[in-house]
Amino acid sequence: MANRKLQKEIDIIFKRVQEGLKDFNYHYERYESLQNVEDDSDLQREREKLSNDLKKEIKKLQKYREQIKHWLSNDAVNTLGPVGTSYSQKLLENKSLVEDAMETYKIVEKQTKLKSFSNQSIMMNMLDSRKEDSESDDSESEDYPPEALDVILLLKDLLIQLDESTEKFEHEHEKIASKKIRKNNIATIEAKKEKIQSNIVNNNYHKKMIKKLIKLLKSSLISDYSLIYVLKDELEKYFQDEDYDVKDYYDDIINPTEHVTPKESPISSPAIIKTLKPATTPVKPVTNWSASVAIPPKTKIDSIHYKNIIKSSSLSKTETNLFSDLNLVRVPPGIQDLVISFASKRNNDEFKILIDDESNKFNQFLSPLHKPYLPEIVQPNYYFQFTNFNFKHPTQLIKFQNYWNEVRSNFQFDKLEQEIKETQDLIFVFFYGFYYGLTPAENLIAENYLFRLGWKPYNVDNKKLYYWFKNIKQDKSTTQFEIGDYQVFDLNFWEIFIKYNFKFDYSLAQLKPSKSLI
Repeated sequence: MANRKLQKEIDIIFKRVQEGLKDFNYHYERYESLQNVEDDSDLQREREKLSNDLKKEIKKLQKYREQIKHWLSNDAVNTLGPVGTSYSQKLLENKSLVEDAMETYKIVEKQTKLKSFSNQSIMMNMLDSRKEDSESDDSESEDYPPEALDVILLLKDLLIQLDESTEKFEHEHEKIASKKIRKNNIATIEAKKEKIQSNIVNNNYHKKMIKKLIKLLKSSLISDYSLIYVLKDELEKYFQDEDYDVKDYYDDIINPTEHVTPKESPISSPAIIKTLKPATTPVKPVTNWSASVAIPPKTKIDSIHYKNIIKSSSLSKTETNLFSDLNLVRVPPGIQDLVISFASKRNNDEFKILIDDESNKFNQFLSPLHKPYLPEIVQPNYYFQFTNFNFKHPTQLIKFQNYWNEVRSNFQFDKLEQEIKETQDLIFVFFYGFYYGLTPAENLIAENYLFRLGWKPYNVDNKKLYYWFKNIKQDKSTTQFEIGDYQVFDLNFWEIFIKYNFKFDYSLAQLKPSKSLI
């Protein structure tokens, strides 16, 4: 009876392998047919889609391969089927076919070039982690503890389901981002995108914890497998409802509660105090920020250039003296805010950037600045006091803020520029500095480096600076415009996407860095 059930399970996997190989070969033939034709944007997008389809199929085939490897280690397969047939041989043949497909996909993976950039910094990291996952599948050790093998395969199946779920969310995100959005729909669309991003983050958390469980199982550090089966059932509920919370189960598996009876300690007699020594005064440690401000910056910038821009900006004497001091760029955010708030209390009619709230009510979300050269929606003081426009600041700003604070503390802008050439996601740090850097000098420095990296503000006639364009392929150029493919940064969604065959009108662009703040 048991053999009949095992034979039926193996036959089902054989059928799925053949179906999977058929789908894989179909996508691969289409992919190959587009390799030698003239390249254009539509064909590039089609190849990327086919590459993703191949990736989905190979993930399924890898799952079947793991199951086949498990069966090959079972002597019972030699007794299956009619006399003269060998299920072991069939298993080996199917395993070999899957491995051939895996080798083919490796070639496709090398050929595929990523041309669309992530909608959020979190997207690129996920694509990279996927690639690492696919590469690690082949190199995993087969020497698992026998009793843990079934549980490991179960967890790997959950990883595949999480990958498929994440791909579905990414597709939804890309679909929403590509739509033309009306102004009255912005808040709704943003809420949908934030929900999708939250689901992707949750999926990544579950993947991380499941990989940790697999590692512990391989090392025989988990003995109670019943909780893992409970986790599997709970994750099935999570796949049906993304708001279902499963996170507590991981801690129950990894750190099971140990009931230890405490030992009673004998009652000791009070000691006789003979001498008392005064406690030493604790030494306050020097924080990283304190150290960075106390020493000269590691690198230098053209401070005279930025000082001249500020001095030529028709600011009041107080503002000019305050913002021309580039040491203010290096100090911690709290000190920056303290210094600027103190200066704003000297309020007079000549101030162009500094403002003072006469109500004297403290609000941690307001800053004593209004910068006429930046969009109003990124300025909390102006947004809260004078408008009702619902602009949600990106949730990942804290990540870019920490990076920006580290860079500006030692004037390491050149280093960041070099890092961006290797890791393009870091360009968001300069965009953070331009829109959210507290001092005008930070905004000028970030703007200058964005220009150096090929970015230009576009549609500047409305003075909103919502978009930045970077040419990546130029097809035609005249004295008034150029046509080509562009990377586009969109402030509304904090994303970079591609515009193909776009007419870039020079009259709508800022072609050089600012020479004045106002």
